Amino acid sequence: MAATTGLWRDGDFLVIDRDGFDVGKRCAFTNEPVGDAKHEVEISGPSDDLPPRARRIKLPMLVSPTWKGAAVEGKKRIGRWIFRIGAALLPLGIAPVVVISQYYPQGGQPQWVLGILVASSIVLALGLLAAVIGLAWPHLEGVPGPGGALEAGQIGRRYIFVRGAHLKYLSALPAWTGESRYKSAAAYERWVGIGMTVAGSFFLLAGLFFVVAGTRMRLLSAASANWPTAPGVIISSEVSESTIPTRRGVQTHYSASVRFKYAVGGSEYESQRVKYSGSPSSTDRIDADGIVSRYPAGQTVQVHYAPSDPSYGILEAGFDDNSTFGLVLGGGNLIVGVITLPLAIWLVRRTRKRAEQVASEVA
Repeated sequence: MAATTGLWRDGDFLVIDRDGFDVGKRCAFTNEPVGDAKHEVEISGPSDDLPPRARRIKLPMLVSPTWKGAAVEGKKRIGRWIFRIGAALLPLGIAPVVVISQYYPQGGQPQWVLGILVASSIVLALGLLAAVIGLAWPHLEGVPGPGGALEAGQIGRRYIFVRGAHLKYLSALPAWTGESRYKSAAAYERWVGIGMTVAGSFFLLAGLFFVVAGTRMRLLSAASANWPTAPGVIISSEVSESTIPTRRGVQTHYSASVRFKYAVGGSEYESQRVKYSGSPSSTDRIDADGIVSRYPAGQTVQVHYAPSDPSYGILEAGFDDNSTFGLVLGGGNLIVGVITLPLAIWLVRRTRKRAEQVASEVA
């Protein structure tokens, strides 16, 4: 390779002297011969001593036609993947709306259905946004990833630490004798990979837990419709309030506190469960007032009780809307875990593979 000036190697980082450098008639990114025409290579990354606008620069360099072609194709490839993700989200956002409109054509949906509609609207909006971004990605300037701005480990006033250089090209350069950015970057990526692995595993396990718990509650609440009944009397019925501190102040939750008694097989029991999961709580007092108005003190009622445990009595048997919350929460955690865990495994493997390549070809 022809003599180079102002260039050094620091692991898989190409160290560039901004005051002047010569790549030696070979492309630093493909190790192929280059002509005399320079191309503006966009570089972005962190900086300890430069303002934010100076952390994205364009550096004139000699590059090969192969690298320029790969850069263009790389942007198109990323754009296609973003578009595909958006296209996959669109039917997930549309399908629940179509199904719900068939079951509730005149409106008046329960609260849990409204929650699904809100979630579907968010998914639909994200799908449309991703599709638009995917189409526009190849034409955007300064975007990260293949074909976009090169990743810099550090952009200083004089020296730039750039990733993406060909390892054989780096092996011919003199070693950088200053503070190593490669070691700190490798350690950072390793810890990020470990953290993402832990987080992905947590979301996956939490998602499975909530899905199983929600499914179990759904099945058991549906089965309660076939429980035996016994006559009962409402002892007391009132709206109870509880406050939860939030960043914006204090949030008040309302729930119906309904106590009733009933007798099974000569034994008397008391319960406060309106539904299978208990008494629902909401920030809207209307729901609690509605339950209290349906079950005023002194009213006689039919109590559904569990055959295996008569002390477990409820007023409203059948499907419990609260089970949907567990399924939605579990599904959301599962999606995050399914996305995060493979990314974490890929990052850990990429970091390990890069370290092995650097150790064998550059160091």
